[in-house]
Amino acid sequence: MGSLVFRSALVMWAVVVVLSFSCLAQSRINSSGTGGIHSIQGKIYGIDGSRTMEPIKVTLESSYTELSLYTDQSGSYSFTNLAPGSYTVTVDAGKDYEVFHDSVLIDSDSQSASSGNRMIQPVARTFNVPVYLQPKRGVAADPKAAVLNAKYSDMPSDVLKHFENGQKAAKHQNQKKALVEFQAVISAYPKFEPAYVEEGKIYLTAKDLANALPLFEKAIALEPGDAEAQLNYGVTLYNIGRGDAAEAPLTIVTKADSKDFWAHYYLGLIFIGRRDLDKAMSEMEAAEKTAGDRKLPTLHRALGGIYLAKKLNDKAAGELELYLKLAPEAADAKKIRDTIQELRKGPNT
Repeated sequence: MGSLVFRSALVMWAVVVVLSFSCLAQSRINSSGTGGIHSIQGKIYGIDGSRTMEPIKVTLESSYTELSLYTDQSGSYSFTNLAPGSYTVTVDAGKDYEVFHDSVLIDSDSQSASSGNRMIQPVARTFNVPVYLQPKRGVAADPKAAVLNAKYSDMPSDVLKHFENGQKAAKHQNQKKALVEFQAVISAYPKFEPAYVEEGKIYLTAKDLANALPLFEKAIALEPGDAEAQLNYGVTLYNIGRGDAAEAPLTIVTKADSKDFWAHYYLGLIFIGRRDLDKAMSEMEAAEKTAGDRKLPTLHRALGGIYLAKKLNDKAAGELELYLKLAPEAADAKKIRDTIQELRKGPNT
């Protein structure tokens, strides 16, 4: 009887997982990496500030490797699992555009704790590198070449410059300056949807959900098909306790891209909250399949709780072991170890 009560308590604990974090929009991903936990990501913009539609090759080079991918339909790219080092992002959009280069230095993330010799766990960092296509000298810009959304073509160049400055400021963690630049864009050109998304992401990262929400709402009103806006809108809704409302935008994202990790993960959390374990298991398993080398302890904790509730003991133990491997000093570590030991004793049903 005691073990049943203990197991029931763990199930209840697992299905009320609440996670606060900044969400990075999903894009075409190269997860081969260089043996680390960091990321370099960004978007490619046409000369008028619109997002590129055609796939464009992006290359990431370091002194010892070269990675490449093609952008998705929103012009997004992401390289994950990067170790500290010096990297160069290169984009060749064709004969009409200058080749883009930008350097990113990921500093060493290893440091000693102030008390004792124990090492502090490194924290995953994401570096944003926006790409702005520039026509080659003497070549007339073709509005149909790798450029999406002609409705932005009348945007003044000085307004686009504010947007570019905002992206650069955000990349260098100068959020105050980034907000000023994005707000200047919106004030001068209120139809420019990407500025609302970028400003909203800054507030979401800072957990200022009250300011983030209306920005994503405005972005979606301007561009309902923007999966990035829908994703961040859904995440924001979930984190203000409106999980039911978050389901629709997150579902839009998974329909547009069945491999979007964060959309599946948050849908899983929504269904956990509803005690709909079948749907929760489906979404969390989809998230696990698309996670690549992402290290998210709460994903395995949630799946462990779901499997435990469904009496899939071996699977539950396996996921909880993964959770402990990623979070060995978690507050509930002892409780989880005891549960794993118990699960390994009983038959799998």
